[in-house]
Amino acid sequence: MKQLSIFIFLSLLIAIEAYPMNKDPILMNKLPGSSASLSVQSEKVYETAEELYDYIDGGAELYLNYGFRKLARRIYRFEEENEIKAEIFEMNAPKNAYGVFSYSKDTANTEIGQGAQYLGGSLIFWQGRYFVSIFTREETNKSKEEVLRMGREISEAIGTRGELPAVFNVMPERSLVKGSTFFFHHHAWQNKFRYISNDNIFNIDEHVNALLNQYGNPQKRYYLLLVEYPDRKQVRKAYKKSRKKFSKTLRRKRVGQDEDGLWMGCDTKDRLLMFVIDAPSKEEATYLLDQTGENYTQIK
Repeated sequence: MKQLSIFIFLSLLIAIEAYPMNKDPILMNKLPGSSASLSVQSEKVYETAEELYDYIDGGAELYLNYGFRKLARRIYRFEEENEIKAEIFEMNAPKNAYGVFSYSKDTANTEIGQGAQYLGGSLIFWQGRYFVSIFTREETNKSKEEVLRMGREISEAIGTRGELPAVFNVMPERSLVKGSTFFFHHHAWQNKFRYISNDNIFNIDEHVNALLNQYGNPQKRYYLLLVEYPDRKQVRKAYKKSRKKFSKTLRRKRVGQDEDGLWMGCDTKDRLLMFVIDAPSKEEATYLLDQTGENYTQIK
């Protein structure tokens, strides 16, 4: 019995030595270790807002607003002079991992995880409740291959996929710019594609699902903003406020024309607020409101 106790004690010491107290082995182990092509130079886990602020000067707010839990980071030596950095952020929900990705990407162009972009030596993707970023100091053909290989390995280590709220499926597909849906929690981000307002005219906070979608072609974009609230009382308040603040035209009409000849519209369906901006015609603005409302009814 005494020998068994000694064995358990020694095992615990080995475990503590292998995984120091400032590390999260579960999250860190989703990142690749050293291999024939990579050599781990440093690693660290960040678990508090203060640590994240120290690490990402000026960029921490993005992750905190999307439910940041922790971050594991490894820096690798690749070839003789090159370096690759891999980061995996654990968020509190799949929709928030998607939100970080949708904020950070230009276009989804790579088949890794549940959505990925490779651009200029940098790979970003989301999967489940994780957002992953891998980038190389100097892009070469070999470093691109390695970064993509690492991405696939991390995706496999994550394993599970995450489901997004049903409201992500209600926007009409006709003329929708594929992969353009932006999910956000802070009202300042309502201006990501086109200026709307500096004020929180839609009462957007962490309790709503806010989706901004692009339509049309690169020369003529128009937008569908969807905000799903916890209850009907809140959607009614936001409907009244946003119509009044955005345009006098929408105080009297469901669909109206602005001074530039473009069309806007606003309506609600159950807990969903629908806002169309810069549509090329009255028919298109009306279609987006009608079809979105119908789609939303079908998911309830």
